[in-house]
Amino acid sequence: MPWPGGWHNVAVSLTPRARVATLAQLRSLRVGVVKGTNPADTALEVGVAPAALVGFATRDELVDGLQRGEVLAAILPVSELAVAAKRVAGLRAGITVGPPGKVAWAVRKEDRALRDALDQYIRNVRRGPTWSRLIVKYFGDQALSVLGRRPE
Repeated sequence: MPWPGGWHNVAVSLTPRARVATLAQLRSLRVGVVKGTNPADTALEVGVAPAALVGFATRDELVDGLQRGEVLAAILPVSELAVAAKRVAGLRAGITVGPPGKVAWAVRKEDRALRDALDQYIRNVRRGPTWSRLIVKYFGDQALSVLGRRPE
């Protein structure tokens, strides 16, 4: 069952630096990624030069590198940004990088009733105020910009 609306990677900067607003701007920076991840592959696909990429072993090491100025931007999935932003104030979502992805849950084929119930539940949650509360809870002040609904 795919997550409604997909998921995507974003360029992340740290205040007081400006948001990364364009791919051209991203390509001009030293960019941090977690080695062996989709964002690392996506960075190369959108034209970030291999020499401009700095690989880190973990998300926390990547964010620490951003704080130390080893990189001026990072590429993270929005879900990882949400987690990191709880630990580090000033992380800012910029441009979406690469195509939207999908997050999914596996349900056995024979569990049609469960799949249908989960689909219906997600549809209902997205129609009501619960969805907005969850988005704001996990993405905070950046909720709309992270989800591509409002530029900041």
